[in-house]
Amino acid sequence: MLEQDTIYSKLSKASNARYRTGESTSLENATSSVQYRQIQNELEKNEADIQIAKRLLQTLLNTTDDISIADTALVVREELLAIDGVSTTNNPIIQYLQQEINVSQREISLQRSKMLPDIILGYNGQTYKGLQTINGVDRTYTGKDRFSFFQVGISIPLFPGGYKSQINAAKINEQIAQKQVELTTTNLNGQLKELAQQYVKFQKSLNYYQTQALPQADLIISNSDKSFRNGDISYTQYLQNLTLSNNIHSEYIDNLYNLNRVIISIEAILGNN
Repeated sequence: MLEQDTIYSKLSKASNARYRTGESTSLENATSSVQYRQIQNELEKNEADIQIAKRLLQTLLNTTDDISIADTALVVREELLAIDGVSTTNNPIIQYLQQEINVSQREISLQRSKMLPDIILGYNGQTYKGLQTINGVDRTYTGKDRFSFFQVGISIPLFPGGYKSQINAAKINEQIAQKQVELTTTNLNGQLKELAQQYVKFQKSLNYYQTQALPQADLIISNSDKSFRNGDISYTQYLQNLTLSNNIHSEYIDNLYNLNRVIISIEAILGNN
């Protein structure tokens, strides 16, 4: 948009000068002025959208600090590693579901342990101070005298059926969690294959724009500007050439944006930071 603003600003000034000298019509002057104002309006809308996005990001981060975006240009992200043979085990959803399996397995172990006999060991120690008659004999005890006893026992579950039902319930939960892992893995692998195809598509398209379309678009703008100033082409032809060149640049930016979004989606599925 900034590049277009520069181009249409020069065009508007040139058209205005041509109109004052009688070399162009009022329609050409008005058209170039409207084109320039439209670009300025788009720039203002983009700036407002950026401020809205910053406010949303502040809300997401729960901060009132001003947010400054480090990147000043849209560039292609670092080359993606080969997708073939990669695993989705690092995906946060898969890891969460795997934890659910682990919880179910530990629940099974816990309920099984409750069915086993439990050994009870106990120790009690106390002191007594004062006079005490034992077997008709008075004895005086001080706080240093200690009376201790031990307790040993074993507890056996009399009704293990309740534990068996809980074990079965935990096994069912484990099976459900395992199936969820399998289903989620299948879905993620399907998404990964689709994203891999999109990656190839946008990568090839990006290569076309970088090697062919963009250089030609820049050449169109350069030659059209010279031809228009020399009077070799009409204003209408110049405007058409500018529109064609600008569309090529916009399509390149859209393609680059889509490629980066695909790469980010792939990184999210693979659980990459």
